[in-house]
Amino acid sequence: FGATTTANIFTMGVAVQAGALPIAPASIERAIELNGVAVEANLAAFRFGRDWVLDPAAVEAAAAVVVTTIETVDEEIARLTADLIDYQDRAYADRFAALVGATGQAETAVSPGSRNLELAVARNLYRLMAYKDEYEVARLALLDESQRRYRSVGGTDTTVTYHLHPPMLRALGLDHKIELTRTAPAAFAALRKMKRLRGTLADPFRWGAVRALERQMIPEYEAAIKRVLARLDADNLADAVALASLPDQVRGYEHIKADRAATYRAALAKSIERFTSRR
Repeated sequence: FGATTTANIFTMGVAVQAGALPIAPASIERAIELNGVAVEANLAAFRFGRDWVLDPAAVEAAAAVVVTTIETVDEEIARLTADLIDYQDRAYADRFAALVGATGQAETAVSPGSRNLELAVARNLYRLMAYKDEYEVARLALLDESQRRYRSVGGTDTTVTYHLHPPMLRALGLDHKIELTRTAPAAFAALRKMKRLRGTLADPFRWGAVRALERQMIPEYEAAIKRVLARLDADNLADAVALASLPDQVRGYEHIKADRAATYRAALAKSIERFTSRR
């Protein structure tokens, strides 16, 4: 369809045809027509979604796309571990892998075959550990996939301009974004090499309130999961998964992230108290 705006409508078609959304297809098509926005494209997307359930190969061929297989749990954990090596170093990734591995062993012991808790811990510990600071912004900007995305928009000879509002400069009173063009690659490359300073006394960015908060939430979460694993059983496994998934709500930047982090930390404290007080 040439855009991503039809993705939700396509998914709705999948859900209706699969029986996960108990609404008559004709009713949804009528709602699309009454909405009056991109009616033909949305109707087509909805019908393609329904068709995909019946014959995915035909729909994928018609769309000229290659659909990759869904990652297994092991593949996802391996990918996150590898990314943390690039994010910081091997020791940092090993710290992640150790807790995820311990979680998997504890979950298997109480519910053989289940990996919901292991996956929840992997995704949410990664979210906390791979916080997007200045070094990470530089790393992500220089990734091959990022560069390919820029070229796909502006062509192979495109010049990329980065619009940035660094927290350090914001704190000093800068009220607008700065633009980096030809100097950006060199600046990002230098920042990427400085990642080993992250969190150390030599880190010029560590003194910001949000950066301190991001660092604090990692050991807090690790400690909470270790307490959960010590009391884990088949009856409280679902509660453990819900607790392990709480960091998902910590999104956004600066004051938005700080506000959501406060809500998350309160919820985590309450959940861990409730979890460990049960007999």
